[in-house]
Amino acid sequence: MKRKGFTLIELLVVIAIIALLMGMLMPALNEARNLALRLVCASNLSGIGKSMNIYAQENEDTWPRAGGPGSTWATTGYLPRWFMPDWQMAFGARSGPGQATVTSSLYLLVKYYGIKTEQFVCKGDGARVFKIAETRAAEMGYQLEDVWDFCGKDRVAGYVPGECVSYAYNMPYEAPNPHRESGQPATTSFVILDQFNPGTAVAADRNPHLDVKGDSMAPLDVDQDSFAHQEKGQNVMFKDASVRFYKNTVTVGIGGDNIYTWGTVNPEGGDEAGTAPTGNGDNSGPGGQEDAYLVSERNES
Repeated sequence: MKRKGFTLIELLVVIAIIALLMGMLMPALNEARNLALRLVCASNLSGIGKSMNIYAQENEDTWPRAGGPGSTWATTGYLPRWFMPDWQMAFGARSGPGQATVTSSLYLLVKYYGIKTEQFVCKGDGARVFKIAETRAAEMGYQLEDVWDFCGKDRVAGYVPGECVSYAYNMPYEAPNPHRESGQPATTSFVILDQFNPGTAVAADRNPHLDVKGDSMAPLDVDQDSFAHQEKGQNVMFKDASVRFYKNTVTVGIGGDNIYTWGTVNPEGGDEAGTAPTGNGDNSGPGGQEDAYLVSERNES
């Protein structure tokens, strides 16, 4: 008996059913993929937090801060002398306070504690892993532990440090005191100490106000989430190295503080007149020890 094949109508029905099933499955698959990326990024942050705690135990209860005493946030977004024999030369601190990047503070964990550069990259952020072999420093014989940052503005590698680190870090540098009163110092630096509140937000996904994907003119808004996770929220790491994903909110600091802006500390909780950072070397600073202000280098050359 001759076997009958599919008719055109039957074939179209099968194709329509497959298309319908794919339409139903794709959102679930994408959500599963996004969740997996979120978990990897959270694991990265937790590992970084644990290393920071070890660093604090060995460095008088202070967390990583590059550049030496009184250092400020570099306006360039990178260290011109990122591979030099000593830190004074690297940070320009021979005759006074040096300038350092946010990433160079985090790089201390790579330099002295063997943290892999891959751990600073969240794939959802689009960052690239720093590889010393791709840089001109490697041409001169430098190894990963010899340099002072995740690259400089390198003619060989073609990227800057902000492109190699997906995370924001609580502002570690000296800055003009934005809320100075009579008798207070002209500059302020609220270095995170080991004995402070374990609920202190220390690091998180990249600050959206300092992201090439963002709009620098966008209004300050509690829904200004990081771009690493489809603007649906951000991983936040606390002083005890615990990490939590906050969905569609950045007011997660002590007292309901916006972690990506600085402002005066409201006794009833939250930032008053919160202001976003404008870029590398922004000279604003937190309004107090409980004012979380997580910043990152810009991720553009």
